[in-house]
Amino acid sequence: MTSFQRLSRIFPQNAITRAERDYQQRSARVFSPFRRKVNRFVRWFMIMIAILQFGGLLIASLMQRNPIPLIESLQPLPTLVILPFILYHFYLMFQTLSIAARSISREKEGQTWDMLVLTGIDARKIVRSKWRATLQHQFPAYSLLALLHFGMIAAAALNPFTWASSRGVPNYQIDVKLPHPFTLLYVALFGFGFTVINLCFSAACGVMASAASRNDRVAFIRAIFNQIAISILVAFVVLWSANQLYLNQIIENRNLYAGIGVVGLSLGDNGFIAGISSIGPFKDEYNQFDPSMIKPISLEFFIISAAGIIAYLPLIWFVLRRAESNAIRAAALPVKKSSFFHRVRRSLVTPSS
Repeated sequence: MTSFQRLSRIFPQNAITRAERDYQQRSARVFSPFRRKVNRFVRWFMIMIAILQFGGLLIASLMQRNPIPLIESLQPLPTLVILPFILYHFYLMFQTLSIAARSISREKEGQTWDMLVLTGIDARKIVRSKWRATLQHQFPAYSLLALLHFGMIAAAALNPFTWASSRGVPNYQIDVKLPHPFTLLYVALFGFGFTVINLCFSAACGVMASAASRNDRVAFIRAIFNQIAISILVAFVVLWSANQLYLNQIIENRNLYAGIGVVGLSLGDNGFIAGISSIGPFKDEYNQFDPSMIKPISLEFFIISAAGIIAYLPLIWFVLRRAESNAIRAAALPVKKSSFFHRVRRSLVTPSS
């Protein structure tokens, strides 16, 4: 069973989804055998470093041991793989935007859009079928990104302390506060959720731009603008709202205020800052006499981070609805009424005998 067949059980599909997915698979860039071997080596090397980073921090948390000596022995590898991970994240985001931006504009350029519209399929089914095909095509790559996400969060959180410890800066080997093991596991789940929801959002932005454009180049530029503008706008609204609530003393908990701000920033960085702030081995400024090396579980972070992922859902719904409106302007059939609501409306308008 291929990966696409396994994904078809997760993402529902129809004829349009299968056709679009097959086209994306055929049009994917094919590398030379040597390039594929190099890519495979780099991929497994980064996976190994990510597992060592995250697994080492988890074992240190379980055994209550200082992980900095272990991380020092791996230097400079953790530092060197952070930048490739960030580049890989943006590479996948632009690749997703590019693939989704060609989904409908390609039909218009190839003069097959009218044929698709004449089949009687409404705008919603067309838009969501193209969107689901992009999700299926990109899901394996984003799964790898999620796996790397765990290790890179651990590396970014530990590297400043490793650097300070190697240069003799005091108090970094004594007052380290490790995250709770449950917090680490939750951050892994949280990072995977943010990675997948970011894929859904990027694909939706690309489809919305594609439905409003007549050629691939304009659609791709619009897709990038949609992704950046919506992410920045939502992050600004979240940060401004948190600041106003804190200034008006509606939110008095400083950790809660900081958590909302971090999750707001995470709408643009795929949850990277939120993960670092939650597992970083910082000294406990509020309880300096606690002899334990384990930081307590922060329920505020759990609630806010889950809310940050859930906040993506109305954004995705809004972007897909805009894509449907753009498709209707391009002569696609309007969305049909749901049979349930249609029956309810008819029962209200027509009194029963």
